[in-house]
Amino acid sequence: MARCTPFVRCRYTDRIDIDNNTETVFYLVNISGHAESIATVTNRNTNTARYRAHNAFIEQYSYLHGNSPSEWMFEDDFQDWIAKLQYYSFVEQRLEMAQPCWFFKWITDDTPFTNQNLRIPDTLREVLEADDNITWILLKNQARVWPVKIVDHRFGVGWEEFCIQNYLMNGYQIVLTSETTCIFEVLIFNKEHTSVFSAYSNQNALPAPFYHLPAVLQTSCFPGIWFDRTTIDEFTINCDTEDDMLKNRLEPFFEHDGEQQIVFALQTHEWTIPVIDGVMNDEALVDFIGELDLFIGEFIAILMTKQLLARVIVFDGEGGEKIYPWYQNQFM
Repeated sequence: MARCTPFVRCRYTDRIDIDNNTETVFYLVNISGHAESIATVTNRNTNTARYRAHNAFIEQYSYLHGNSPSEWMFEDDFQDWIAKLQYYSFVEQRLEMAQPCWFFKWITDDTPFTNQNLRIPDTLREVLEADDNITWILLKNQARVWPVKIVDHRFGVGWEEFCIQNYLMNGYQIVLTSETTCIFEVLIFNKEHTSVFSAYSNQNALPAPFYHLPAVLQTSCFPGIWFDRTTIDEFTINCDTEDDMLKNRLEPFFEHDGEQQIVFALQTHEWTIPVIDGVMNDEALVDFIGELDLFIGEFIAILMTKQLLARVIVFDGEGGEKIYPWYQNQFM
């Protein structure tokens, strides 16, 4: 059973078989530039297309292939398999260490190549130790993955593809959450600070972290980094200007008659805010916001993981998760 460096690109070539038919051979290319042939497709782009994995590849990389099928009739299913292979190849590179887990990035232009859009968040740079080095990360949105090269603190190969396929534009925000030190689940928010789901992001071709992974590929369990993508609402708040946005966004979750309470969870702390006739208690809300110790340039992401339970992530001005004193020892 082989071990590999991460597969970062997928390539294909067309060739003529012995019956003079055109077939397409797919390859996965690793960081070192070595290409492995993984599958052959006959009658591609027709109703009779057949996608077949190469037995030699399955045997050599059985721990990546797992119990996946080896033949497919539809390209989407075949592409899901490729995404899974890339994902597992990155999972294997995990490092068992603590680190900040959430990162935030503005998209400041409609093109991927402006200096600001290419720049990685400062805190992420420190985590990746990418000073003057080249490294690869994997951006992941449920059933799709994008290997992206990092060169001199900037997104490189793979970044344009990620931006185009996720329709990123000026004013959008990206939240990256660590699954391992090099795999990041992506949350995308539009100009109205509302989460954006692409068609593929509701699929489950890739396993959620900590579940259904081969034992040799279990991901690191950093404290509190993962959430269930069945969240009922996700939004961000700009600490500079939008003082009432939290109240406005949460109001639809409250009943307008009677008493309720909402719980805000941040790292190891929770705050319970009484809600009476659909209105949060101002004093308790002010106390909660005061403990966040917010500054101009910081951001908040709210993930409503279930009714009246809100997970809170605060980002500092450098695009990294803000670590509070009560949680600091988690990263020592």
